Amino acid sequence: MMGKWPSYLREEYNTLLRVIRKAKRNGFHSPLDRMLQTHGGEILQMARASMRSLRNSDYKSICRKTAATLCHGDCGPTNIIRTRKGMYLIDFETLRLDLRTYDLYRLIFNSCKDHNWNFAIAQSGYQKVYKLNRSDYQLLKILLRFPRGMCKLVEHYDKKSPKDKLQIERDFPKVLGHERRRSAFLKKLDIYAG
Repeated sequence: MMGKWPSYLREEYNTLLRVIRKAKRNGFHSPLDRMLQTHGGEILQMARASMRSLRNSDYKSICRKTAATLCHGDCGPTNIIRTRKGMYLIDFETLRLDLRTYDLYRLIFNSCKDHNWNFAIAQSGYQKVYKLNRSDYQLLKILLRFPRGMCKLVEHYDKKSPKDKLQIERDFPKVLGHERRRSAFLKKLDIYAG
């Protein structure tokens, strides 16, 4: 995945755009239509801001200068087991070669989303393992800004069972709230980065 963030974010953006356009045409004939009609512009704006930041970043240069790191790809509390002998990382089906910032992004995303984006959780001492520089923070913010949770929630809505569709409709406000709370989290990250 090294060097492929722009195409990855574009693909996710196009998924959001397709679903939002369909909802505007009332294509799902469901409560999801109304929610996407109301909030679709805001969601796309978050995605465009992330993509714009990536275009204006040093990402391409960093990829040329940096050796790829083996990344877990889905690091977080559900994939870490704690025993008397220590902590162990499990579930390696998402392994990838990428910048180490990607794994840190997944760790922060998976650890903070269920805790209302409490910044204290992200301050867990990663700096002791690897000193982050300004570019690391810049790339981390790009990935955290993108509304990936919303994309994953709605991307296959039309192929879901009625029960799953109902759950997506119930989850929509919660996921949108998470996307919004990340902007305050990112401001704290700016202050923390110095």
